[in-house]
Amino acid sequence: APVTARWPVMSTVAELSLPVGATNLPRLQPIVAGCFDAVENRLSFFRETSDIARINRQAGTGIPVAVAAGTADVLAQALSVARESGGAFDPTVAPLMRLWGFRGGVTNLARPAHEALGGTLALVDWRQVTLVVTAAPPHAAVHLARPGMELDLGGIAKGYAVDQAYDALLREGCSVFLVNLAGNMRGRGAPAAGRRGWRIGIRDPLQVQAGAWLGTLTLEDGEALATSGNYERFVVVEGERVPHIIDPRDGQPARGLISVTVLAGSALEADALSTALFVLGVDQRRTVLRAHPGCGAVYLTDTRPPRLRVTPELHGRFRPAPGWKTAVEW
Repeated sequence: APVTARWPVMSTVAELSLPVGATNLPRLQPIVAGCFDAVENRLSFFRETSDIARINRQAGTGIPVAVAAGTADVLAQALSVARESGGAFDPTVAPLMRLWGFRGGVTNLARPAHEALGGTLALVDWRQVTLVVTAAPPHAAVHLARPGMELDLGGIAKGYAVDQAYDALLREGCSVFLVNLAGNMRGRGAPAAGRRGWRIGIRDPLQVQAGAWLGTLTLEDGEALATSGNYERFVVVEGERVPHIIDPRDGQPARGLISVTVLAGSALEADALSTALFVLGVDQRRTVLRAHPGCGAVYLTDTRPPRLRVTPELHGRFRPAPGWKTAVEW
C-alpha cells in the first residue's frame, strides 16, 4: 500500500500519499503542510489578518484593499466560474450562508423570512466585486461595492491549496504522489508498477460503512478530483436537514442531487466546478462544461431510486461499483 501522512488543517484533514516503499515522506509532508498553511493565512474567511477578512471589512467604503498576487489569481478564477455558471457559483455567498446558520451564523428554528432573505440576496452578487490588477505596486486590489457584502472563497480555496502543494512537490523533484485535502485530490504518476495512475473510490453517501463506493476514477498525470455533496455539513431547520450548498441565485438550499464528482485538469477547477454543477443540476451543466474542455462529472440524483448520471467525457473512465451498474445513465 502507498505510504501516507495525515494531519489536521483548515478544519478538515489533509493527506500526502507516496508510492510503496517511499522514504521521503518525512521531508515532503512539511512542504505540503506549509503550502496549506500559507493559503489558509491568505484566504481564510475567519482569520482577521487574511486578505479576505481585510476585503470584507472595507466593503462599501470605496477603499480598494491591496492583496497578494495569489489571492487575486484565485478571485479572478472564482469570478470566471461565477460568470460561466450564471451565478450558481458565487464567491459573495457568505451573507446567505450566515443567514441559514453556516459560517458562524445562528441556526434558526424556522426558515428565513421573505424579507430577511430578500435583504440578504441584495448582498450576494459577484458582479459587485471589483478586482484591479496593475503592473505597478500593489499589483492587485479588491473592492466590494455594498456595505455588508462578504467574500468567501471556501468553494475554491482548498482546490487552490492542493494545486500549490502539487507544484511545490514537482519543484522538489517528486514524480509520484497524491495530495488530498478534504476530498480535493490531485495526483501524479502511479503508486505501483503496472498502474496507469491513482485509482480513487467515489464514496457512496447512501451507505454508512467505510469503503462503500459509487465507483472509481483513475487520476492520470496532473488530473484532479473533487466532490460536492449534501450529506456531511448541514443544519436542521423546522425538523428538516438543510445542506450547506445554498443556491446564490434564490437563497434556497440546492435541490435535485446528493453529490457531484468532477474530474478536471487542476484541483481549483474541480473544486469550483463541483459546487457550480451541484447548484445547476444535471440538465443545466452544458454551458459550464463547454468552458472547461476535458472536464467531466458523475452525478448522484436524489430521485427514488437514485441514479448515476455520467457526462460523456468520463465514458470509459468511470467504473461503477457492482451495486450501481444498473443505475448508471451514460
